[in-house]
Amino acid sequence: MTPISRRGFLALAGSGAAFRTIATIDALCARLDPASTAPLPALLRLVEWGPFLFERRLSRFTGLDPAGQDAALRGWMTSGLALRRMGFFALRNLALLGYWSQDETWPLVGYAGPLLHRPRVIA
Repeated sequence: MTPISRRGFLALAGSGAAFRTIATIDALCARLDPASTAPLPALLRLVEWGPFLFERRLSRFTGLDPAGQDAALRGWMTSGLALRRMGFFALRNLALLGYWSQDETWPLVGYAGPLLHRPRVIA
């Protein structure tokens, strides 16, 4: 994954769960049809250069402070361009899927885990 996603996941998880989150997303994408994941690298590059391209800021996403990154992501989320909003929600959904699939996140929402033992997928 890119420095963008690593930094975001580390801020979310603050532990090794962030790297497992990235590995989970990578493993999921590896199992999907390559045609469906082909746009992801371009989307990540657009997010990285989004402040310059869409907001006329002389900075890349990873060069912004946390408040600036939040504002940039908010710009993607609320954009008048439907394709830009779709890109935001695609990345958000991948991040949520990867994060909440980690066992240590379940107690945060009161989930005790599955009733039956599930096999561990090694990413």
